Amino acid sequence: NGTGNGIQAFGYGTIRIYNNQVENAGFDRTATGQESVYCNDHLNKVETNPKQQIIFNSNTIKYPKTRGAIRVAGYNNYSDPSSMYNNTVYLPNAPTNWQSLYLITNVPRSSSYNNVVIR
Repeated sequence: NGTGNGIQAFGYGTIRIYNNQVENAGFDRTATGQESVYCNDHLNKVETNPKQQIIFNSNTIKYPKTRGAIRVAGYNNYSDPSSMYNNTVYLPNAPTNWQSLYLITNVPRSSSYNNVVIR
């Protein structure tokens, strides 16, 4: 029941996030909570290659809040396409469109595949 994100990534280059287990993260006492995993591409003035690419695979997210299990934001347009694959999300009463609600990437041309939900 941690109050913030379970994992945060704000670096540059290829960032591989794998073989982690995050459970009950994001409990901030709001209706939506926070993401279990949050990635964003904040620009760093000293970075020579200011592009971020997230590769998120083989992780287990248990009981994410409604804000999302994984969010790769890319809000600043300094991201290359991300990929999310082979992840497991424990989500009781998961809706049929759970992937679009809980595995979110705002980075164009990103991919998400072979992710499973356990209801």
